[in-house]
Amino acid sequence: MHFRSIKLYRYRNLEDQAVNLSPGLNLFFGPNGAGKTNLLEAFCAASGWGGFGRPSMIPRRGDGSPSPMSAAVAQASGEEEITCAFQFNRRPLLKIDGSAVTGSELRRRMPVLAFLPDSAALVDGPPSMRRRLLDMVCVLCVPGYGEALTRYRRAVRQRMASLRCGRWEEMTLRVMAREAVEIWRARSVVAPRLCQLSQAFASRLGIHLEASYVGQHESLDRLEPGRFLEAARSIKGEEMTHRRPRFGPHRDDVVLTSGGHAAGLALSRGQRRRAFAALVMASAQVVYKALRRGPVLVMDEVFAEVDREGRTLMARGLVELGVQVLASTADLPEAPDGASLYRVRSGVVTPVGG
Repeated sequence: MHFRSIKLYRYRNLEDQAVNLSPGLNLFFGPNGAGKTNLLEAFCAASGWGGFGRPSMIPRRGDGSPSPMSAAVAQASGEEEITCAFQFNRRPLLKIDGSAVTGSELRRRMPVLAFLPDSAALVDGPPSMRRRLLDMVCVLCVPGYGEALTRYRRAVRQRMASLRCGRWEEMTLRVMAREAVEIWRARSVVAPRLCQLSQAFASRLGIHLEASYVGQHESLDRLEPGRFLEAARSIKGEEMTHRRPRFGPHRDDVVLTSGGHAAGLALSRGQRRRAFAALVMASAQVVYKALRRGPVLVMDEVFAEVDREGRTLMARGLVELGVQVLASTADLPEAPDGASLYRVRSGVVTPVGG
């Protein structure tokens, strides 16, 4: 599955235009502020993931004033037309061939893995970054995971509010228990595959990386809601003191090390970027094997802080994945073999060569 083309209409600072794409590695290069990240965001919006959480998704005209609507219309490899339209103060409208769909329905039809704009912190950032990666992969691989995760997060927020008021509520704890079991069951299948493949891809990129999934479910003799409730109740005093939930999937992590030391400290900045690329490639492979069709990878500043050798290895690895990659880079000293190039300047996307 891949994008054949995308049409943009009043989308942020991008000119109204249509861009044809290759099924392999597509590199968008140009100076900062040219519109590269906005273009990648359009692909994510057109696949049901929404924008990048930036301050405003308000459609804008060229002069900066509000526009009645903006849209990204993508043509998929299966001849399906996917439309994502934004209207002022309204939720995005998603359609496939003219019929309205939800974000989760669209993601199942057009699987996209997006890594931007802060995803490079996967290696040396907080555990929440790696949980977000794991969740993104699980959403695509496991039916119902996204819905369970939404319900669990809502229950965690409600429980945190209660604890901050000094109240211990069983009802939200029971909701957490039910959804936590579903989340842990999915992660227990997906996470080991992700860790194993991350190590293999890191080796191909010339670095040593160890990855392991760590979750509090390991303390339970059986993965059942009742066991979750027992464990949570056993630390009631601790939760009342800290006034926040201390047990559950929201405290999981994918621990990354190199030579037994934290990867964020043991690896140089360039090596951390390679480790990030290994995680990206592993995620794509996990989804590919689960769905039996390739996802689309969206990556921002793919070659930032990477030396020539690293760029060559990363580009080769992305091409050999056999999936569509839509990536941006500010600098492109040389064209990687097998890549389709596009220059982005002042909101205009122009194919280069070929």
